[in-house]
Amino acid sequence: MPRKKKGELPSGSIRVQVYIGTDESGKRKYKSFTAPTKAEAEAIANEWKSRRTLKNTLTFSVACERYIELKEGVLFLRIQ
Repeated sequence: MPRKKKGELPSGSIRVQVYIGTDESGKRKYKSFTAPTKAEAEAIANEWKSRRTLKNTLTFSVACERYIELKEGVLFLRIQ
């Protein structure tokens, strides 16, 4: 019987886990990503991590300013 590689599931897909922290009881929590290849699974995990980092650093006021800058050409704002 052939040996499975680390992270390989019985279906043949590859699983990559990302550590997200601990809960109140001290138990470790992980987010799991699966894909047909290891490179794809790691790419999905890295994309999720980058979104999570951006989400944690973005404040409401900064998001509002970015939205207004983005929509300046569409929205007509009159300041009197």
